[in-house]
Amino acid sequence: MNQKYGQFIRPGMVCALMLLLVFPVACGENGEVVELSSPPAPTATSRTAPVGMLTAHRAALNHIASHLAHDLPQSDADWTIYNITEADVIGRTTYRLKSGSCLMTISYPLTAPEATIYHVVVDDPAADFYWEGDIDAQGEVVIRPFVVGEETAVINLVDLADLRSTTRIEICELDWACYTPLLTINDTETITALVDALDTDLPLVTHAQCPAVYQIRFVLADDESHTFGYTCEMKTPVFLRGSQDFWNGQDGIAPDAFNEILLPLLTPVSGG
Repeated sequence: MNQKYGQFIRPGMVCALMLLLVFPVACGENGEVVELSSPPAPTATSRTAPVGMLTAHRAALNHIASHLAHDLPQSDADWTIYNITEADVIGRTTYRLKSGSCLMTISYPLTAPEATIYHVVVDDPAADFYWEGDIDAQGEVVIRPFVVGEETAVINLVDLADLRSTTRIEICELDWACYTPLLTINDTETITALVDALDTDLPLVTHAQCPAVYQIRFVLADDESHTFGYTCEMKTPVFLRGSQDFWNGQDGIAPDAFNEILLPLLTPVSGG
């Protein structure tokens, strides 16, 4: 199935469940940033990892196998588990699981177990596959990855995602070693300028069959967040995309004003 699903599915790429990635650094056991010449030591096992997180892990694999007919390592395969929660993050936990080239990132708030929603990102660069979705405590996909449907002419991302309440913007490159954001934008002036630039009608176009280069996370005042894919390898124009229903399975053309602010900020840190 060559359709892209999730925030920006790469038709053969599975296993990074959830939010963030950065290139040569990682979070150590106490949350400190350390140089990363090789993957860090595992910080959990299937016996010690949270049961709910493992339930979401199995549910994502089962969903992908049954709905997308994609062959991934199953839950009983050899998965290495890392707790990659940053030390200064309160009220949210993030795990990364790895089996071969398949990466899965699972992030979830610290709420009542039965009410927890697990945000899952599955990334397998070797197979060119990417999937993203939300799974509840019962192992059900509650926000299905998007499927290309009828075309919608335009969307206003600021209104639909409540981006006016953004307090922080985190950006990472889609590389498995991205344990911390490549770039974090905290200053109000830059955030306001980026949101203002997005406060327009974004033309929607057919979903491009290429992986996103960056992942942008808008963190809102209520600690909710929205994550979008940004720019495409060897493709123009620059797009934004996501797994939210309002995309209707399509890509949005990023406004020039948004690109003119953001791309110069990314180039020095990404080496692009």
